[in-house]
Amino acid sequence: MPITKIKAAKPAVASEDNECMALAQYLRLKGLRFSHIAQETPAGSYQGGTWRPAYKTLKRNKEMGVNQGVPDYIVFIEKSPDQIVGKRCDILLFIEMKREWGGKISSEQIEWIEDLNKVSGVVAVVAHGFDEAKAIVDAYVQ
Repeated sequence: MPITKIKAAKPAVASEDNECMALAQYLRLKGLRFSHIAQETPAGSYQGGTWRPAYKTLKRNKEMGVNQGVPDYIVFIEKSPDQIVGKRCDILLFIEMKREWGGKISSEQIEWIEDLNKVSGVVAVVAHGFDEAKAIVDAYVQ
């Protein structure tokens, strides 16, 4: 009798949206000031099962300066006076969220992260999944 190999089911991977929602909830619980940043993605909606791009919205976004590659979140981390030695050292943390597995970083995202990290008091990172993002936030919030 031949032996049949059973394919292991792929583990369920949360979508980037779900990872972002978990991060937003966590940042609220921590009492941090943060925002999701507008992205240059084709605006539109599904109509009758077909994606219909909203070209006017996309054009307006570009005209307003919405750019590709900007990280998903900006988080303000204020250091309390007892944590500060010398001059002020508050942090602006930019987080680019990716799925835990399979999320790819675009060249535009790499450029933004590299450029942001050149600015004093700014930290820009890529987080693969909520757990990694949480660990990054926790490293800066004491």
